[in-house]
This record gives sequence, structure tokens and C-alpha cells, in this order.
Amino acid sequence: DEGIYQKVGKEFWDNQVKTMISHFSNNNVIEGITSVIQKIGEALKENFPYQKNDTNELPNDVVFGR
Repeated sequence: DEGIYQKVGKEFWDNQVKTMISHFSNNNVIEGITSVIQKIGEALKENFPYQKNDTNELPNDVVFGR
């Protein structure tokens, strides 16, 4: 999403890709994915903190295909 990209920048995302590739190359797929999800969550929490009265603009439904 453009909002988070503007806050954390290209270098952040490039580092997450490098982290995943490093873990994947060592057959540590789960660790690679969880590590990156954790970092993205921290970035979201820092840049878009929870606000009690915030409205959810998108549905939370899982969509399988179109």
C-alpha cells in the first residue's frame, strides 16, 4: 500500500526481500516468513498506531479468487 511505502521507503522493503531470500536459501522458509511479517507488523504499529475510533475501510473477509 502506498501509505506504508511512503513511511518506510524502498530500503525497508529491499531489506525484507533480502531477509526472506537468505532464510529461504538456507531452507528456513517458516523463519523467513515469520521474521518479515514481524518486521512489517512493527513498521505498521510504529507508523499507523491503533486508534480507538478508527474505522475499518475494508472488509475482513477472505476472498478466494474473483
